[in-house]
Amino acid sequence: MRQVVHVTGLLVICLAPIGPVESGEVRFRAACTTAGSLIRLDDLAEVIGDDDATRQLAKAEIMPAPAAGEKAAISAQEVCDRLRLKGVSLAGHAISGASRILLAGESPSTPVSPKPTRAPDTLRRQAEARLTGAMVEHLSQFTAATPAWSFRFELSDEQVRTVCGASVKPKVTGGTSPWTGPQRFQFSLGDAMEVRQFELAVEVSAAQPIVVAARALGRGVVLSRADLRLETPATANAATDALVRLEDVVGRETLQTLSEGQSLTAALLQAPLLVRGRDIVTVFARCPGVRVRTTGRALEDGALGALVTIESLADRKSFFARVCGPQEVEVFAGAGQAAAIARTSGGDKLQSVSTRAK
Repeated sequence: MRQVVHVTGLLVICLAPIGPVESGEVRFRAACTTAGSLIRLDDLAEVIGDDDATRQLAKAEIMPAPAAGEKAAISAQEVCDRLRLKGVSLAGHAISGASRILLAGESPSTPVSPKPTRAPDTLRRQAEARLTGAMVEHLSQFTAATPAWSFRFELSDEQVRTVCGASVKPKVTGGTSPWTGPQRFQFSLGDAMEVRQFELAVEVSAAQPIVVAARALGRGVVLSRADLRLETPATANAATDALVRLEDVVGRETLQTLSEGQSLTAALLQAPLLVRGRDIVTVFARCPGVRVRTTGRALEDGALGALVTIESLADRKSFFARVCGPQEVEVFAGAGQAAAIARTSGGDKLQSVSTRAK
């Protein structure tokens, strides 16, 4: 029995993990060529691991790079020693690969491909305008397309330079009925010597008529249908923020003078004023089953539903009331408050709704 327990104990000890569990690996390369001024660990080795510590380890600086055209060598052990001297821990990372790494500075004769530069925004807008004009002209053959139609698409830097570098207008084909929504168009640019072609996915939106002034209008005019008309805008920019339904405009009041054909936006209009500052208004103080009517002076302008300040004609005390009609405001209050308003304003006595009905 003692022998069985002894053997089992040995098996447990042998199967137990020895040392820390490795979460990454540093696999040294046999050679590397660098064009920078410093050599980092990821230049010399493949640093494997997904945690932040491994990513920081990969960017650890090892030594200055050899000059262009020169060669050097360093051992994997020396790399590890340099990291330890810098306080960089390799704990949890297995070390594998070549034991010695050959280093070479990039030769000055080696051609370096220039990084492509992004096309300037002005050039991009010019290319987008040229393609938009070409698409409007193309769609006009099939439907009532105007420059106010909206075309959403994205151009690569190469396509921008191709469009702006062409000396002739782009030729457009493609698209399907009803010509709005997601469309695919093919563009051709160039002459008989060289033709460049590419395809674009375009989101097409049809122009929507907007509300404009049918005649010149002054400030403070309450608009009727005779003052308005629907008109398709000449350009896409003209339709920005413009109102598109007559019912959203009729009955509203202009805040400034408008010229004939000017598009109407919410910022140019307001609800008509039913009460104006310094007007004498009728004040209704209401509570369940009771109404008091008196008069007061409005201290500010107000449209239907607006809360305005009212001054009592008797004692010049002020209170808030809501505009409910032309020169009329109302206060919702308890019976005691309604009676107080009547006494201070010299208004009608308290009346019950049922009595008035008779």
